Amino acid sequence: MSEMLSLELLKKVTEELNAPTECDQAPNVLSGPRDRTGVDDLTRTLAGLPPETPGEIAKLKSALGHLSANVGRGNGRLFDSAGNPVEDYWLGVVWAIRSLGWLCGEAIARKWSQTITRKAYCEEGFRKAWDAYDPLHSKPVTVRSLYKLASALGWQETQCLNALSNLASAGNQSKYQLLSAIEIAQLPAISWRLKGIFPETGLCAIFGPSGSGKSFLAFDLGATIAQGEEWFGVKTSVTEVVYILLEGEAGLKHRVEAWEKGRSKPLPTNFRFVIQPMHLMTPEDVEELINVLPKQAVIFVDTLNRAAPTADENSSRDMGQILEAASRIARSTKGLVILVHHTGKDQGRGMRGHSSLFAALDGCIEVSRDAAGNRSWSVAKSKDGEDGKATRFKLVSHDLGKDADGEEIRSCTVERDISQTFAPRMPKGKNQLSAFKAVKLLIDNSPDHGKCQSGPSTRCVRVDDAIDAVANILLTTEANKRRHTAKKVIDNLKDQAYFSGGIDSSGEAWLWLA
Repeated sequence: MSEMLSLELLKKVTEELNAPTECDQAPNVLSGPRDRTGVDDLTRTLAGLPPETPGEIAKLKSALGHLSANVGRGNGRLFDSAGNPVEDYWLGVVWAIRSLGWLCGEAIARKWSQTITRKAYCEEGFRKAWDAYDPLHSKPVTVRSLYKLASALGWQETQCLNALSNLASAGNQSKYQLLSAIEIAQLPAISWRLKGIFPETGLCAIFGPSGSGKSFLAFDLGATIAQGEEWFGVKTSVTEVVYILLEGEAGLKHRVEAWEKGRSKPLPTNFRFVIQPMHLMTPEDVEELINVLPKQAVIFVDTLNRAAPTADENSSRDMGQILEAASRIARSTKGLVILVHHTGKDQGRGMRGHSSLFAALDGCIEVSRDAAGNRSWSVAKSKDGEDGKATRFKLVSHDLGKDADGEEIRSCTVERDISQTFAPRMPKGKNQLSAFKAVKLLIDNSPDHGKCQSGPSTRCVRVDDAIDAVANILLTTEANKRRHTAKKVIDNLKDQAYFSGGIDSSGEAWLWLA
């Protein structure tokens, strides 16, 4: 009798969990015992499914923080027949999340998958993988295997039990909680759109004097985020981008043509533009704009002055209204708003306008140009990143033909400026030093040049070849773990700016010296 009940229960859960759902966030599990799939908490418990509670969601996200999406697709398994973790586990992780049947499961799996940088994220591929999960398989992958894999890669479930307990019982407690250091350590890490500089949500800015190249730099950043490629060696996470161009609209067509010519590929289709006038201090304009913006997008406003032409930028009241409007756009879209702004007459004092602007920003990039014409950008503010590091860039002019009067049409793209040579620095860790030398030797002897945004004379190697080279020197590492370890070592070297990388139009990942 009990076996029949279990089979009927499994069938019911399977049918209900396979019903298509869409969600942006976890439901309020305290508002009622049944969610929109029709699966109540009792049914979940009998079927061995963790309930969709804030605590369980936090536990899953904590475990995913120790799993990289930059692995192979795999076959849906997380462990091999001998019980060892597999190296290519992306599909297995997606299916493990799918097995939960949570309303927010798809959104969590998608967000984790979008952190991939070895190739461009593919929504169609994700959807096919998500829908291919078979709960009636003789040995379906489950979230228990996901937690086991995360534990093998350093995740410690025991350290987050107190934090999860507090989250699960939050509905019966005061809205204020006292958190320990261990509980703070288990809070979700900040999610970056431009790693270490711009978060996925909030309000940021790119500013500089006229002629510094800030608009070209902002345009290039937008196109790079839309592709999910690295930008000057900094990781991005792919999403839709909307560029509100309120200054120099007539040159937009040429700017797009120049970018496509310089990169030898079309501008990403998820990079779109608004060229109609828009006033941040007009509530009707802000509401109409929010209605057409995609969720979780990056929205550039170029420039702030043209977006608030009647405002007194030095007035705390006017600047407060501007900031509230921009923040409302960010909150409503759950995205990131980036304001392109000018410096004041005294460039050393930073952005033009009231000091409340800089204080309200979650991140800020300053663009500068010296007397010799050298351009650079640096991090002027980052809540959790490194401030002050300068990166040189240059504007490369492109010939786009002639106009009706026979005059040349030209526009520019942004490229890294490697004209100055700096004394080389070497990694300190034994594994990192050996890996750096192996990959550098590979790069020095590579016949490939100028891949992605590396520059026409820069030697490049395929990431897969670099991983093989590092794996071959990891003799003290278990053979079945060498490629996985090599990937981690190379990623760490990229994070420390020893290497830069990118993905070309065919989806091939490349590496070069930073």
